Amino acid sequence: MKRMLATLLLTALLVAGDHGRVEWFEGTFDQALAEAAKSKRIVLLDFWTKTCPYCKQLDRQTLNDNTVVEEARGFVCLPVDAESADGRPIAERYGITAWPALVYLESDGALRDRFAGFRGPQQLVREFHRVHAGIHTFGEVERTRRTRSRASTSSTGSANSTTSVGVGR
Repeated sequence: MKRMLATLLLTALLVAGDHGRVEWFEGTFDQALAEAAKSKRIVLLDFWTKTCPYCKQLDRQTLNDNTVVEEARGFVCLPVDAESADGRPIAERYGITAWPALVYLESDGALRDRFAGFRGPQQLVREFHRVHAGIHTFGEVERTRRTRSRASTSSTGSANSTTSVGVGR
């Protein structure tokens, strides 16, 4: 009986301490970006803390789901302890103030998308598909904004230069 309890306790500790069965990249943030560039994949940062109950729930329930594990192979997945000396600056860089938070990055480190809070397996798989497709992502919104800004600058820029010439006469 004691042996069985000890085995159950050890198993519970191991499961609580892991980050699911997702294939996590073993390396630094910069190395993850380099791997993403080389493999033409998106980076997925999983921001967590040791004391976050929803982080543990995400690990146990969502990141152990077979479909999530399979779909996550399309990303370079890097777990980031948001309170560690290495993780804190990365969390600050991407404005992460609540966890769990999943941040999707282009291989150059540009933000593609992010969200905070627990997601169940089906929700996360839908998020994976949406992010891969670039639909309604921060990255898509930013590209659209830049394109409109450039178009606006081009059309108003030539009008401004004409006006400037006229004012100088």
